[in-house]
Formats: sequence, C-alpha cells, structure tokens
Amino acid sequence: HINILTIGVVVNKVAIPIVWKVLPQSTKRGNSNATQRIKLFTKLLKIMSTKDIHALTMDREFGGERWLKWLEKKEVGYVVRIKKNILVDGKHAHKYPVTGRGKKSPLRTIMGMKLYFSNKVIQSKGRRDSHLYVVSNRFCGREALALYRMRWGIEQLFSHLKKRGFDLEATHMTDASKLEKLFAIVSLAFLFSYGWGSYLRKTRKATAALKRKSIFRLGMEGILRLLGNPHLKESERQEFIDWLKLPIFPSIFIV
Repeated sequence: HINILTIGVVVNKVAIPIVWKVLPQSTKRGNSNATQRIKLFTKLLKIMSTKDIHALTMDREFGGERWLKWLEKKEVGYVVRIKKNILVDGKHAHKYPVTGRGKKSPLRTIMGMKLYFSNKVIQSKGRRDSHLYVVSNRFCGREALALYRMRWGIEQLFSHLKKRGFDLEATHMTDASKLEKLFAIVSLAFLFSYGWGSYLRKTRKATAALKRKSIFRLGMEGILRLLGNPHLKESERQEFIDWLKLPIFPSIFIV
C-alpha cells in the first residue's frame, strides 16, 4: 500500500498537486499524523504565503487538536469534516438540526477549540452517511459547506493519476524517494495535459464528442496525438509549441 500525503490548488474543480510526501509503510490505515502534516505544510509555506490560501479543506482523518491549533497559529483558514459523534458544545454533532440558510452560526467548543459548526443532509444515493458535518476556524453555514465541496478536487486528481489516466498504482517501486520523484513526473504530465485540455476546450468548437471528454482526457489524448502522429500538419504542432511559450501559464485554465 502506497499513501501519498498531498496538498494541491483546486482549479476548475480539480486539484493541481503542489507539495507531497510518501508516508511510511507502517502508517496506520494510510492516515498521516500531525507531525507529518505540519512538516509538509511548512514546505508549502516556503513557496506560498498564507495570504494566498483562501481555505484549506480536509476530510475526516485530518482532524486533531494539535494540527488544527497549528493551522490557527499560522493564520490559515480551514474547513474540515468531522465524525457524527464528535462533541459540539458537549452534544454529539448528529443531534444538531441542519444549518439554517444565511444564518450566522455561533462559535462552539469543539475538540478544545472555539470553532464554527455547519451541517447538511447528503442527498446522493448509495452513500453510507446521511449527513455532512464540518467545522472551521473562519467560515460557517453555506460558505463553509460550499468550500468543503471543493475538497473533491483531490479525489478527481488521483482518479486521473491512477486508472483513468497514468495508472500510477501499477508501479512496482517501493522506495519512498523514488516514488516521490515518480509522482513529480506524473504531476507535471497531468499539469500539461490538463492545461492543454483547458486550452482546447476554450478554443475548439463545442461538439458533442468534445463535451463528453473531461478536460484532462481531452488534453492527454491531444498531446498523445501530436507526439504519435508524424503526418500532422506543422501548424498543429506549432500551436502547441506557441501555447507552451505563453508568458502567463495559469491563464490557460480559465474556461
């Protein structure tokens, strides 16, 4: 089992990996601890200011008093999902009514901290949980719940890196440092595929076939076509080269 702790920036509902760390094989159920998270986030802060981070969104396994207090000390706003039996002002989270629309939530005592608590009914079929419970040091109500939905971007990323894209899990590597280098290469491949797909989505006629493909799949197949077809017009390859030379790379993601 290979577990890679990853922090990414969400762009068009998909996370772009920024920093990552392969967790030790002994890590229980793939869950990182506070020390590992703090070390990785410190690495992130060497290339990004906390002022540039609107919100850090995390799933249930990323709770914990020490970790969340460290984020607060660093002035990082976060939204993290909690289990239904976590105590909120001394009462289990699942015993609270659904968060009211537009209603300002009070700060509540949760895990020894003063945090905002928000919850909602999950309407998707086939899910084991009927409700979503989140806490935050900055956001509440509908805003907190909307921010948490963006966490799905990291799941989308890994689906593209694995079976739906680069088949990362097929590697036979076990050395952590080599795996991290491999993840870097795959992340760059994903970045260029997603960027080129965004460009194609923005500049090509929106046919039914084009709409069926994800931005990532559109870009990856487009690059493979350029590299594997020697009979293409030179102008098609030149368009790709010109795109690579764009001075403001992030602008390619605006679709």
